[in-house]
Amino acid sequence: MNFYNFFLNDFIYIFSEIYIFIFINILLIYGVIYNTSLYYNFINLVKNISWLTILILIITLSITLNNNLSSCIIFNGTLIHTKFTLFFKIFILIFSILTIFISFNYLKNAKINTFEYNILLLFVILGGLFVISSNDFLSLYLSVEILSIALYILASYKKNSTLSTEAGLKYIILGSFSSGLYLFGVSLIYGFTGTINFTNLNILFFDDLNLYYGIILGLIFLLISFLFKLGVAPYHMWVPDIYEGIPTSITIFLTTVPKIALLSILIRICYTCFYNLIVYWQTLLLITSIISIILGTFILILQKKIKRFLAYSSIVHLGYILLGLSVGTLEGVQASLLYLIIYMINTINIWSLLISLEAFNNKIKYITDLNFLYKKNPLLAFIFTISLFSLAGIPPLAGFFAKFYIFFSLLENNFYIIVITIGLTSVISSFYYIRIIKLIYFESKQTNIYYKQISYNNCFVLIFSTFLIIFFIFFLKNFITLTTLISLQLIY
Repeated sequence: MNFYNFFLNDFIYIFSEIYIFIFINILLIYGVIYNTSLYYNFINLVKNISWLTILILIITLSITLNNNLSSCIIFNGTLIHTKFTLFFKIFILIFSILTIFISFNYLKNAKINTFEYNILLLFVILGGLFVISSNDFLSLYLSVEILSIALYILASYKKNSTLSTEAGLKYIILGSFSSGLYLFGVSLIYGFTGTINFTNLNILFFDDLNLYYGIILGLIFLLISFLFKLGVAPYHMWVPDIYEGIPTSITIFLTTVPKIALLSILIRICYTCFYNLIVYWQTLLLITSIISIILGTFILILQKKIKRFLAYSSIVHLGYILLGLSVGTLEGVQASLLYLIIYMINTINIWSLLISLEAFNNKIKYITDLNFLYKKNPLLAFIFTISLFSLAGIPPLAGFFAKFYIFFSLLENNFYIIVITIGLTSVISSFYYIRIIKLIYFESKQTNIYYKQISYNNCFVLIFSTFLIIFFIFFLKNFITLTTLISLQLIY
C-alpha cells in the first residue's frame, strides 16, 4: 500500500503532462469522428481544434502555476521536479499559446485544413515538457524523440510544396544524425561510469577523479548533438533551409518551444552532471558561441530573403545565450536566462508581424518586399523598427539589457578579448538592422503588396510584446530577481 501511494504521488508531479496526453487522445478521437464523416459533411475542424488547443494549454498553464509541490526526484530517478524545471515549463506553455493564437488567419489562407496539425503541436509541447523534467539520458532521449518526430512531420506538412518536402527530408536526416551522436556519447558515458542518471553522475564527478578519456569524448559527442539540434554554428547549415521551406506558423513554433526545452536541459547537464568537467565543455561552448556570433553576423549582411535573414539572426542570438552559459558561473546562467526571455519576446513580436502580413496572401519573401512600409502602414513600420532596434541592442529597449548582462558576466570573469571581439561584431550587426529600417522608411521603390486590417489576435500579441520591448526597463528589476532565483535552483 505504501508503494502504491508513493507511486501515485509521482503522477501528481507530472499531472500537467498527463492532462495534455489525455486531451491529445480526446482531440484525435473528436477529429476522426467529425472530420472523416459523410454525415457531418467532412467538416473543417482546424479553427475549432485550435481554440480547444489554446484552452487545453491555458488550463495546463494554470495547473503548472499552482504546482506548489516540493522539489523531488520521481519515478525512480527518471524525472525530476524543481523550481528550475517549473519555470521552463511555464515559459514553454506561454509561448506555445501565443504561437497558436497568432496563426489562425495564416492557417486559413495557407489552406492547412487538417485537424492533425494542432495535435502534432501538442505532441511537440508534451515532448518539450518531458525534456525539461528528464533526469537520465534514456528518458531524455525518448522525450527528445517525441518532440522531434512531431516536428519532422510538421516540417513537411505542405505536401504540395517542394520546398516543404525538401525541408522535412533534410530535417529528418540531420535530426537522425544528431540523435546518433547523442546515443554514441551516452553509450561512452555509460560504458565508463556505469550510470546514465543525472543525480548519480553529479555525485560521481563531485570529487576529483582520474577521468577516462572516454567520458570526455562522450560528453563532447553529447554536447555536439544538442548544438546540432539548437542550430548554432558550425552545425547550422540546415537552419536557413528549414526556416525558408516550412510554413511560417510552424517556423514560429520551431524557433520557440524546442529551443527553450533544449537550452533548459543543456544548462542542467553542464551545471549539475558535469560541472567538474567545466574545462572541456566550457571550451566547446565558447568556441561554438563565438563562431555563431561572428559567422552569423557577416553572413547576415548577404541575405536577401527575410526568412533566411531571421534564421541567421537566431544563430547569432543563440550564440549570445551560449556565451553566457560558457562563463561557468551562476551569474552567467542568470544573464543567459534574461537574454532568452528577451529574445523570445522579440521573436514572437517580429514573427507575429510577418505572419500578419502573410495572412492575406501577401508573398513576403524578400527583404525588399518591405519597401516603403511606412507609407502603407505607419504603425506596423513603427513596431518593426522597435523590434529590429531591440535585436540590435539599442538602448533603452529590451535587447540592450540582454546584451549588457551577457557582457557584464564575461567581464566579471576576465574574458576581455572575447568582450572586445563580440562588441565589435555587435556594432557591425547594427548595419543590417538599420538597412532594413532604411528600406521601410526611405526606399522610394514601391511594392505591389497591400495590407489589410490585422486580426485581433495578432494585434493583441503585437501590442503586448511591443509594450514589453519598449518599457522593459521598468520591469528589469523583477526579471533580474526572477532569473537569479531560477539560476540559484541549480545548486539546491
